[in-house]
Amino acid sequence: MNSIKGLPAVYHAGLALAAVATVVLPIIYVAITMLAGYGVYYFAVNYFAEIWEWSIGYSYYTLMLKVVCSCTPLLVGGCISIFMVKPLFARRRKRMDPIALNPDVEPRVYQMVHDVCSVLGAPAPRRIQLDCELNASASFERGWYGMHTNRLILTLGMPLIAGLTQREMAGVIAHEFGHFRQGVGMRFSYLIRNVNGWFMRVIFERDAWDATLDEICTRLTEIGLEVEDVDDKAAFKPFVIAKILTADGVAAMLHRGGPTERAATKPALFTVGDIVRAKDMHPPTHTRLPRYVRGHLGRIEAVRGTHVFPDSNAHGAGENPQWLYTVAFSGAELWADAPDPLLEVTVDAFEPYLERA
Repeated sequence: MNSIKGLPAVYHAGLALAAVATVVLPIIYVAITMLAGYGVYYFAVNYFAEIWEWSIGYSYYTLMLKVVCSCTPLLVGGCISIFMVKPLFARRRKRMDPIALNPDVEPRVYQMVHDVCSVLGAPAPRRIQLDCELNASASFERGWYGMHTNRLILTLGMPLIAGLTQREMAGVIAHEFGHFRQGVGMRFSYLIRNVNGWFMRVIFERDAWDATLDEICTRLTEIGLEVEDVDDKAAFKPFVIAKILTADGVAAMLHRGGPTERAATKPALFTVGDIVRAKDMHPPTHTRLPRYVRGHLGRIEAVRGTHVFPDSNAHGAGENPQWLYTVAFSGAELWADAPDPLLEVTVDAFEPYLERA
């Protein structure tokens, strides 16, 4: 096996320069925030009272001019300052904690990861954990402190690895730990990604403050103001919006559900007992056909009527109702080494997913 060559010094120099520039960006942001706050303070101290001493008369319009000129900079500047300070202190919204894999329960996973790390010459992770993101990542344990300890954590997203073979999964792991083979570059990259991630989070994601504001607004909209004319006077009274789900209505809503069945526009192509093959397809967009049944033979066990076809409806192309079948696949057909010869897996598959055997 050929040895894995290290990266040239020019790459590390460029990465170091990018890391320095990345660290400077938050400093510039803090400086601008402080400048905005100081500008509001300076205006309030030096100009607010002076505006009210302008000798421009005492009419309604001059009064409004003084109000606008004295209060607008304070209100606008104050709002800008508050929302520039907010990202520095607001915590990100709470997310589900990843689930750590026990090496005694999942020894094959840990062994495969250690084998990949051994080939790459990268440090093995101290912990492997699962989350619900469509991603995989290798990060330092305990965040910034872990940069000095070289202790790594491998996080695997369940939606990602559910569709991968063992060989493909090994490739994903090798990709992640390939970054960590270079000690200096690894740390610079970690610094750059975290600073960029912070900017992305404060710009595009909702933090704990946003969630609190959203909750307050939701409660305010639940109780609105209804205006009535009573003796030429506007009387306000609270009312409850009709679409609020109360505890008494939960059972009825669950019973009603969200039906997807539609009227048939054509006869069913298959009947109970037909032998069909799940198409070996790999669309780049949404599909409900599990990867592990594609290309395998199955038996039509039930005809479920016509339903909204999610492959088109998810992309705004219309409901396009299709016949839905329950297809039974034997364990031996899906997995050659299935331990139980009576094992059978049933899958609900739409007609476009199937073809005659």
